[in-house]
Amino acid sequence: MKLKHLELLWCPDCHANFSLSIHPDNEVSQDQIRQGILKCSSCSACYPIINGVGVFFKKSQFSHYLNHVEKDVCRLIGFNFETSKPLNDLEGKLLSVTQNWSYQWNEVYSYSNKDLSSKGFFGAAKFQNFIRISPESYTDKTVVVWCGGKGREAYHISTFRPALLIINEIGDEIYGIPELLPEDQDLLLIRCDMLHNPFKNSIVDISVCDHALQHISDHTEGFRRIVGVLKPGGTVGICVYSYENNFLMTHIVEPMKSFIHLFPLNIQRFFAFFPAVIIFLLIRFFYV
Repeated sequence: MKLKHLELLWCPDCHANFSLSIHPDNEVSQDQIRQGILKCSSCSACYPIINGVGVFFKKSQFSHYLNHVEKDVCRLIGFNFETSKPLNDLEGKLLSVTQNWSYQWNEVYSYSNKDLSSKGFFGAAKFQNFIRISPESYTDKTVVVWCGGKGREAYHISTFRPALLIINEIGDEIYGIPELLPEDQDLLLIRCDMLHNPFKNSIVDISVCDHALQHISDHTEGFRRIVGVLKPGGTVGICVYSYENNFLMTHIVEPMKSFIHLFPLNIQRFFAFFPAVIIFLLIRFFYV
C-alpha cells in the first residue's frame, strides 16, 4: 500500500477518513507503507497494514482470520487483535469457506507465471472469454478485481498496464499475488470480506468479479459493492456459474458438499486424489 492510496479508502463502518501510524521499526520507503495501523478519524476503528496489504476485518473477526505471520506482525506494530467473542453461524460459514480456498491455493495448487502465460485454463484467452472487456480498455485505467484469489485475473489485466490495480481477497493467499505481477505495477491489495470493504464510491474505471459472486452470502449487496466503486460511465465485468445446462454442479456436486465438508481438508484431499486421477487420464488420453 502507498500513502497516496489512502485517499481511496474510508472506514467501512462510518465512512470517515483514516490517519496512519507507523511503528518505529518499520518503514515508509518511496511512498510504500510496509507495516502500520490505520485509525478512523471518527469512530476510532483500527485496521493493520501487514506486509503492504491492508487488512479490514470486523474487530470480532481478526483473531479468527489472521494467520500466524499476520499475528506476529500485529504484535510487532501494536495492533490488538485479541477477542473472545465467538462468530455467529453466518460468520462461521464464511470463515470456513475462506479457509477452504486458502488451503486450496496455498497447500494444494498454486499456479505460476508459466501457467498464466500458457494457452490452458488459466491463460489469457479463457479469462477474456469469461470477462468480456476489451483488453485495451484496461490501459492507464484504475481497475479493481473482487475476490482475486491467487491473482489470475490480476495477472492478465496487468499485461495491459492499468494505471492502478486494486485487488480484494478475503483469504491470506493475497500475499502471493505481487510475485505474479510486474514490479512497477501500481498495486493496492486489500484483504477483507467484500461486503465489509474500505473502498470509497466512484474511484475506479473498471470493476471485475470473475467466478466469485455466487460464493457471496448476499448476492444483491455484493453486486451493489461491485458497481458502487465505479466512476460515472465506468465498466463492470462479472462472470458467474449458470444453473442452466449445469446438471453436474447443481444436482451432484453441490448436494455432495453438505456431506464432504464434514471431513477435515487433508482428508478431503486424500479422497479427491482417486477421482482426480481418473479425470486426468480421461482428459489426457481421450480429449487431448
